[in-house]
Amino acid sequence: MRRSRNLRGGLSGLRLSHAKLSEAFNRAEEELRTDVGAKLMMTNALEILRQRIASDGYASKCFKELVTTGCDANELLWRLAVCSEDPDPDSTDELTGFDNRQLNAFVEQLHKSAKRIAEIGEAKVSNIFEVAGISDLWSLPVSMADFGTLLIFVGQLRWRTYWVIAKNRLIDYVFQVVGHYRDKQVAELIAAVTSNAGYTEHVHREWRRRNRSEVLPKKRHTASNPLSRKAEMIVQSVFKMCEWALFKKLQLIGPPRASASSPSGSVP
Repeated sequence: MRRSRNLRGGLSGLRLSHAKLSEAFNRAEEELRTDVGAKLMMTNALEILRQRIASDGYASKCFKELVTTGCDANELLWRLAVCSEDPDPDSTDELTGFDNRQLNAFVEQLHKSAKRIAEIGEAKVSNIFEVAGISDLWSLPVSMADFGTLLIFVGQLRWRTYWVIAKNRLIDYVFQVVGHYRDKQVAELIAAVTSNAGYTEHVHREWRRRNRSEVLPKKRHTASNPLSRKAEMIVQSVFKMCEWALFKKLQLIGPPRASASSPSGSVP
C-alpha cells in the first residue's frame, strides 16, 4: 500500500512576494513585447496613447519634462499604457466562473474527495488496483489538493494586484532614470491616461507610500517551492492577459477628437 503525503500543506494559502510578482510581470511583458502577432495592435495602441497625452496640454508638458530628464519616450509610453485603467470593479470572478462562496465550497468538496481517495489508498483494496496496473490513482489526492490550492490562488487574484505592480514599475522606471520620483509629472500622466481628474499629486504620493511593497494580503502563507513556481506561472499568464486587454481597449477607444502637437519622442 502507498502512503500519500499529508494533504493539509497542499491546501494552505499561497502568497507570492512583491519580488516574485514583479518577476512574473517582467516575463509576461517580455512575452507580449516579442509577440509578432500583437505588434500591430500594440503599435496602434501606443500611438493612440501618445495622441491622448498630446491633446492634454499639461500632461504633454509633463511627458516632455520626463523625456528631457532622460526617460525614453517609447518606454515611458509603454509603462503608462500598461497601467492605463483604474482597477474598478476589483474582481476576477470571470477567471474561475465562481464567486468566492462557490469557489470555496468547490475546493472544500475537492479536499474531501482527495482525503477519501487517500484513505482508499491506505486500505487493502489498493493492492487489487495495483495488480490491475492502476498505480497512478494514489497520486490523485496530492494533485487534487494542489489544484484546489492554485484554484483558490487564482480566485483571490484581483485586477488591483496587476495594477499595483504595473504602477510601481512606472514609478521605479522614472526614479531609476531621473533619480527622483517626480510625483507631480507622474500623477498628471496617470490622471490623463486613466481619465481620472481626481488623481492628483497628493493622491499619487500617498498611494506610492502605501503601495511600494504591499500587493497581496499578508494573511496568506508562503508557498512551498513546487506550488510557488506554478503560482508564478499562473500570475504571469494573468498579467499578460491584463496587458493584452489594456492595449486592446486603447485601440478600441481610438485617438482623441481634438488634435494637438505630439510630445517629444516616437512610438516604436
